[in-house]
Amino acid sequence: MNSLQAGLIGVSVLVIALFAAWMWWQAWRGSRNARNAKPSESGPATDALATPPFQSQAKPTVKSDSASDVRARVGARAEPTFGHTEDAELKTLYRADLNATQQASADATSVPIADQITPPAEPHVQEAELQREALSPAFAPTTPQSAAMFAPKTVAPVTALPIDERLNVFAVVTARDGHAIDCEEFVDVAERTLAWGRVFRVSAWEVIEEIGHGGAVQSLCLALPIASRAGPLTDRDAIEWKRSITAVCDRREFDVTFGGDLGVGERAHELDQFLAAADVICVLYLVRKDSGAWSGTRLRGTLEANGFRLQADGRFVYFEVESETPIFSAVDGFERSFSPERLRTENVTALRLVFEASNVEHPIARFDVYRQTLRALARLLEAEIKDSGGAVVGDTEFTALREEVVAGSAALSEAGIECGSPAARALFR
Repeated sequence: MNSLQAGLIGVSVLVIALFAAWMWWQAWRGSRNARNAKPSESGPATDALATPPFQSQAKPTVKSDSASDVRARVGARAEPTFGHTEDAELKTLYRADLNATQQASADATSVPIADQITPPAEPHVQEAELQREALSPAFAPTTPQSAAMFAPKTVAPVTALPIDERLNVFAVVTARDGHAIDCEEFVDVAERTLAWGRVFRVSAWEVIEEIGHGGAVQSLCLALPIASRAGPLTDRDAIEWKRSITAVCDRREFDVTFGGDLGVGERAHELDQFLAAADVICVLYLVRKDSGAWSGTRLRGTLEANGFRLQADGRFVYFEVESETPIFSAVDGFERSFSPERLRTENVTALRLVFEASNVEHPIARFDVYRQTLRALARLLEAEIKDSGGAVVGDTEFTALREEVVAGSAALSEAGIECGSPAARALFR
């Protein structure tokens, strides 16, 4: 240990000793002052606080002010203070006239103003009532309107079906014994079928993406669109669908209720014509300017750097950066899907990019993203944007495509079908 360390230790010990001595002196002086204090020096309020509650003969109460002071402070917050008052003053302050009549607020609108004016009460009664209102406004008598405002709210059971009955043949399945329904029982009818389930009897309908993995529900709603890109539904198709569901329900002792199956063929034909007119699919190609090919590794790196992700079905899907929403997809020019092995070993001569306006929310804004992304990829890959006929696509062609997207989305919206909704995705698949 050198001299510097020894000096620092000594200084620290000295400071701690001085601080301990000062604390002891403060405690000693405080105890001496407490012993020398006389009871007569403290006021009546101090005596009341120092006396145990069970030994005090005086009753603590709220100090009363004059009637004019109380009226001036009605509506403002009044903090209570405690002290001594005489018994007569206590009786006057807390006196309540139980025989006083109160007029209902509902009669105030029908009784003349002269009749609504009640005779003034005694001064001490008015003072007590004003004091209670000033100190305890929360306990004032409630009117019927305020009672209704604070009445407990009840949630009505959710009974509306989650489907558009104009566009679907549907079935609602429930268990007779009240037990849960296993969605896996209806895997055989899952093709082109939408499903919703209720976990509890009064809970909201929740979408079931895959019937085989839907789990157990209390109620099951199955819906079959009467038209899609595969064509309209016929009466025979609807009957076969109903028979297959009935067979499962009979085997498992489920109750089933069908709906939307009247005039299926005619309704489906009309809906199919409407969907064909409102369906807008933008299909454009990227082709190298020198008619060459890209290596699969370069193409994959460029696409993934610009928001695309390779999916399990072999498509590159573009996800919007802000919302992580899939907007459009890409395969090769021959409509073949990609695979990691193929991208490592093969070259790609063209890229096919598809945008389906009816299957995305806000299709007009998403089309602008589609156009901007195509132009960026064309610069990075040294390519041209062409249509299915081989013609180069420029600003004029993009403007025409955008107008088609606007018209198609407007027609669907007027028909009550929102682009990107589950109903729209079921109809346009």
